[in-house]
Amino acid sequence: YLNSVPLSAVPGHGEVHGMAEGLRVWYGSDFNQANEALTRTATDPQTMAAKGLALREMLSLMIAQRRPSHYLTKGRDELVDLTDSHIRLLAQNGVIDAPFAAAALASKVTYRDWATQPTIQPIETNKGISVARSRLAGMLNRPLYDLDRLDLSATSTLQGELQTQATEY
Repeated sequence: YLNSVPLSAVPGHGEVHGMAEGLRVWYGSDFNQANEALTRTATDPQTMAAKGLALREMLSLMIAQRRPSHYLTKGRDELVDLTDSHIRLLAQNGVIDAPFAAAALASKVTYRDWATQPTIQPIETNKGISVARSRLAGMLNRPLYDLDRLDLSATSTLQGELQTQATEY
């Protein structure tokens, strides 16, 4: 269930499903590294900080699945409060020890900035040029590789500005 739970949608990415994708898309964290951090037994400050952050990120996503579009966007402060409450409950009930709880409570998640860290790298495409090249290659009975090496110019009835607007939409 945790590997398929819906966790809202992200601009430029679409629907986010499951813990691994949620960690990567929402926090920019690696699922395998987070799992590995949670299994460490060392108690040095750096290890505890990594464990605490991994717990906070995973726990916050499990809590957010109740109302992901709210908690992961406008309700982030509420999500922090709920996550803190759950961490304290885990410690009070002996599920996690006090140092682990303290490390988790001291950690702060950092949400991915999709402008500087897009989840999907955009590919520059111009569909109009692609269509024209494909049709020209068919007319000349040449593969695109050979077409790119010909010294020729061609015109098309496609409207470049309109095509750009349609592509950007």
